[in-house]
Amino acid sequence: MGRSQITIPWRDSSLSAALDVPDDYVSHSRLPLVIICHGFIGSKTGVDRLFVKAAEKLTAENFAVLRFDYYGCGESPGQYGDTGLCDLIDQTQRVIDYSLSLNFIDTERVFLLGHSLGGAASVLALESESRINKLILWSAVGFPYKDITSILGSDEVLNLMEGETIEYSGYHFTRKYIDSLLKHSPVDSLKKFQGDALIIHGSDDDVIPCKYSLLYKDIIKNSEIHIVEGANHTYSSSCHFNGLIMTTIDWLNKAEKNNSTVS
Repeated sequence: MGRSQITIPWRDSSLSAALDVPDDYVSHSRLPLVIICHGFIGSKTGVDRLFVKAAEKLTAENFAVLRFDYYGCGESPGQYGDTGLCDLIDQTQRVIDYSLSLNFIDTERVFLLGHSLGGAASVLALESESRINKLILWSAVGFPYKDITSILGSDEVLNLMEGETIEYSGYHFTRKYIDSLLKHSPVDSLKKFQGDALIIHGSDDDVIPCKYSLLYKDIIKNSEIHIVEGANHTYSSSCHFNGLIMTTIDWLNKAEKNNSTVS
């Protein structure tokens, strides 16, 4: 696997990213691409190297993979808690623009993969994005305000005054960040999505309820759902990761086969 560390401009800053391509990539060919959007206070590496391992498996199947750090996460500059969900959506759209500008990527074969809050950001970014119609959701957030404030602490959020912050895992969250979670509904946005989707969730996820996957499945007409029995939010065991990634690869390869048939 060939890996390049890159930066993607965003407003007056930049986002740190990694672009992985297959070892046997031939320069004159065009590759399908999977863009990975990480979750709340996550990174392009992922807990227990979730996204690095996923990239290794996907490139072995002849997919290119672009992973990036949202502003203030991982190696990207900035203070994550000073931004908001609107900014995550904007950053996701900027990464999509960058990805579609790469001359070795087949722009008709781009897949957006979002984990946890990155799943919600992916859904919301596609609301105004007509160039991508393939979506993969891993343990996706369904209700941003409810889900994230339950992590931060509901009482702390209710008592947060303007000018103050909530500290969580070394991050400091402002009222702006909290209020932004109320402005967007992934569930409503998905009602407008006309593409194909794969929805995966761990049955033992104690961070984001597994029942959200059933809700998403009911909304997206052309979707498949898979529950990884016993898996936690980050698919930390080898068995659960294998179930996650093999289901994802099977769906991607089926989508590629269908694309070839249509072509």
